[in-house]
Amino acid sequence: YPTVAAELQSLGLFAALPKPVRQRSLWRTVAVAGGRVVIEAEETGSSGQAEAWSQPTVEEAASAGALILVAEDNPTNKVVIRHLMERLGYAIEVVDNGAEAWDSMQIRDYGLLLTDCHMPVMDGYELTHRVREWELDTGDHLPIVALTADALSGTARRCLDYGMDGFLAKPIDLKQLDGVIRRLLPSADALRRRRGTGGIVVNRPVIGVEDEAVAIIVLNDESGPLPILDLGPMRQIFGDIGDDVRELLTLFVDTTRPLVAELEAAIVAFDTLAAREAAHSCKGAGNSAGAFRFAKLCAEMEVACAAGDMKSAQAMAAAIKAAFADTAEAVAAV
Repeated sequence: YPTVAAELQSLGLFAALPKPVRQRSLWRTVAVAGGRVVIEAEETGSSGQAEAWSQPTVEEAASAGALILVAEDNPTNKVVIRHLMERLGYAIEVVDNGAEAWDSMQIRDYGLLLTDCHMPVMDGYELTHRVREWELDTGDHLPIVALTADALSGTARRCLDYGMDGFLAKPIDLKQLDGVIRRLLPSADALRRRRGTGGIVVNRPVIGVEDEAVAIIVLNDESGPLPILDLGPMRQIFGDIGDDVRELLTLFVDTTRPLVAELEAAIVAFDTLAAREAAHSCKGAGNSAGAFRFAKLCAEMEVACAAGDMKSAQAMAAAIKAAFADTAEAVAAV
């Protein structure tokens, strides 16, 4: 019904649901009506098109010295990076930590290393130190770019002091990532091929609800609190809101819930180091998933723990738990 939205607006009604009412559509509308999210229409027009690229195979990229190695331990961030690279057309291999990255570099050559700074077993700083020490003998230079959600001051300087060539803050911006790769590894840019256009969602607020024609998003209003769930990052990665996005957001909830529990336990035990690490992991995953309110609280917790201020950290614990619960509820409504 093309005039439904207009009629609803003239009558002062919030939304209309077609019969038979679908569960997902009902949940979405209730979430919006409760102020938890904003419904936006999805349109694809000529002005909203973006280039899509096809990736070379891992073997092709390796032969050209254009294979990218990614060291990242967080499950949500790994999925995000894979999809960003697929969209940009770059071939990658992903490992869980610096030790695995180091082992991989003994087997094959890579053209670029993207590494998280905080990882178990071996972090990005130690990995970079090993690579630079190794290069003193080989005379080679592997470009290394840090991927980090670290909110603490001096992180960028520390990355450069360890010999890294660049720094990308999480959530990773598609254009910035592309720019860094093109600058540091032009051979990878030469390998990718255009495969037509892929739609980017152009959003405008609507009043009517027509089930699969809409997606849920909480807009970031700078004059108010950060959103519980902002689907902007998901649109940048996937182009639209579909099953892939729902699977990723569900993965975020499932893998972050244990981290929130670890954070709570560390706070109770007055273990500042464990609490700081858990808060950092939660923050990075939250930013990548668009859970910005939760991520901001975790960033504040991380800073407090780094300063040894457990009194402030304890005061934040309940808010973090509540923000995660709100995020999980919003994810279920997507």
